[in-house]
Amino acid sequence: MQIKTTIGAVIATAGVAAAQPAIISFTYSDLSASFDSGSAAYSAVADADTSGDVTRLDGSPGSAEFDSGSLPGAFADVQIAMTISNIGPLTADGNGTITLTDANGDFILADVDGIFRKIGGSIFYEGALSNAFFIDVTGDNLFDGTTAGSFITPYTGPYSGSVVELFFNPGSFFSASFSDQVTLASGLLVPAPGATAILALGGLIAAGRRRSR
Repeated sequence: MQIKTTIGAVIATAGVAAAQPAIISFTYSDLSASFDSGSAAYSAVADADTSGDVTRLDGSPGSAEFDSGSLPGAFADVQIAMTISNIGPLTADGNGTITLTDANGDFILADVDGIFRKIGGSIFYEGALSNAFFIDVTGDNLFDGTTAGSFITPYTGPYSGSVVELFFNPGSFFSASFSDQVTLASGLLVPAPGATAILALGGLIAAGRRRSR
């Protein structure tokens, strides 16, 4: 009966999982942003000037560091790919994916959905992250930096979160193609709604099985 009561409480709190503290943060500076007006494709990718870090904040904290000159590497890379739509004088929608890859080829993949805004001489992006997962290609359960550091990856996902990006005005607000615009991207990941409850439920069921033996 105690297990059933606790399971009920866990399920009841699933809807507030998004209010959990952030588990992962990331920041990359000096990404290279481009836009093709013909295909409406926007990208922000790592180049030789890019540096950054991905940090685990809970449980087993640690930071994977990527100094300039180490991105993109044989594996390590950052790729933000979006389609731009509903372009107006001061706002435009941007939807796509973001991929953060470590030194060994393991990566974080998330959907991103948000809005670009023109404010003065700069363009800002604010977006929501969803369906974010750790993809452990190597099976080492680590996210490794190219320069230093690593952290034990938490459960694979899903996560949700947010991302912001900014770059200076490339001369037009998505009315013409541009390339090689310096931009910064920073974000946070938290457990997706229901994910924490599912994990806790699994632990409770396992505990119940052990007690019944």
